Amino acid sequence: MSDLKTNPDYYVARVDRLPTWGLSYAIIWAMGFSFFITLYDVINVGFALPYIPFVVTGFQASLVASLGLWGYVVGAPLFSYFADIIGRRPTLIFTALLTAIGSLGDALSVNYPMLAAFRFITGMAIGADLVLVMTYMSEMSPSAKRGRYTNLAFIGGWAGIGIGPFIAAIIVTSIPSIGWRIVFLVGAILAFLALAIRAYAPETVRFLASKGKFDEAEKIISSMEKVSMIRTSLTSLPEPDMRMYNVPKQNPFKILAKPKYLKRLLALFFLMFFVYFMDYPFLVIPETW
Repeated sequence: MSDLKTNPDYYVARVDRLPTWGLSYAIIWAMGFSFFITLYDVINVGFALPYIPFVVTGFQASLVASLGLWGYVVGAPLFSYFADIIGRRPTLIFTALLTAIGSLGDALSVNYPMLAAFRFITGMAIGADLVLVMTYMSEMSPSAKRGRYTNLAFIGGWAGIGIGPFIAAIIVTSIPSIGWRIVFLVGAILAFLALAIRAYAPETVRFLASKGKFDEAEKIISSMEKVSMIRTSLTSLPEPDMRMYNVPKQNPFKILAKPKYLKRLLALFFLMFFVYFMDYPFLVIPETW
């Protein structure tokens, strides 16, 4: 048993055997805010641009709309790297804060360069958030229900794309002079709400165990086991199905260069390229006509 206590795979296996979600359900919805903010952010730019007095050309409007995507490209790998070093929880808290700062900066912008800079910052935070939320949900969900809880977080995104246009349209048409600022301010408020809830989220068991912080991992997984048993009215759990979860550390870019993974990478790259190529013009440009 003493050997198990220092084996990272033991703690991950205990997460996988859980019968249900072992943390507060508020954490799922806090993670879902990320997707709400993301798709709300995509929608609100298109509604806000026609009312921003210092965006006067089509090129300027297109650049502001696309800078968020370029922020995704930088933010996702950059903050994912930090999440592997300092942890998922602190990085998620920081990206929520950065999203709030970026959206607030959008709302307070007084000229085009300032707006462009804060759009890029917002994109960096959101791009990282999308990756980190999926990582967090995956690492804290039992294997049998991982897809279910991950998709619960996705619901927030679809709510954003469904509700966002109505929120933005009502605001900018009701208060044309400053409505565009309020549209961005709503995104900042949502990000601060997500930040407040994330502050109570624990670090993932997998990360703690991989860093040798076994006492902290034990404390969290024990609590998750108790909560999940109460929710499912169970008195015991099956033995952990031990597998080799932790693999030797490798340079991720070297892994992606291997033929097997390179083919998948290219397939996903072109898939997402054409999705965004059609998605963004459809969602952003019509509102600016």
